[in-house]
This record gives sequence, C-alpha cells and structure tokens, in this order.
Amino acid sequence: MDPAKAEALSGNVVKHLLVKHAKVGEVLLTRLIAEPSAQSQTNGLDRFLDAREVGEVIGKSRSWVEKNTKSLPKRRKVGAAGMWSEREIQTWIKHREPWD
Repeated sequence: MDPAKAEALSGNVVKHLLVKHAKVGEVLLTRLIAEPSAQSQTNGLDRFLDAREVGEVIGKSRSWVEKNTKSLPKRRKVGAAGMWSEREIQTWIKHREPWD
C-alpha cells in the first residue's frame, strides 16, 4: 500500500486495517519467538538436537539420522544421550554435497 493513499481512507477503514494487521503481527511474532532455531541464531546461543530434531532440520527421518551418523557432524555426549550441536548441523548443511 502506498502510504500517501492512507490519508484518503475513512476512519472505519483505518481501524479495520490496524486491527487486522495487529492480529497478523501477533501471530507472526508468536511463531518467531517459538521457533528455537531462529532464537538461537539471533542471540548467539547453541543448543543440542536429538535425532528427531536433526531429521526435521535436514529433511530426513529420525531413523535415517540414526543410520547415517557417520555422514553427520560428531555427536556430543549430553547426559546419557548423544546429541548434535545445532550450530554444527547448520554449518554441515551449508557445506555438504547436495542430496542425490
């Protein structure tokens, strides 16, 4: 929308547009806040991912991840579980060969 045209809008139209866009903004902001990878990239923190989460990030199943651990960055011992650094997975994605 051309900001100059906003002057010609009626008060009711302006109210309707503000309410509509405020609702969309709330939904988008909620989604952005809830998205862990976006959060970790914006604040510089790393987090650990399990096989299911790695699969979601790379577009493969959990079982594929478990069967192909040698193709992925090294797992880290986190408690009793082996998990992957989200940063290392993101770096691996940027530098890996494309899928066949």
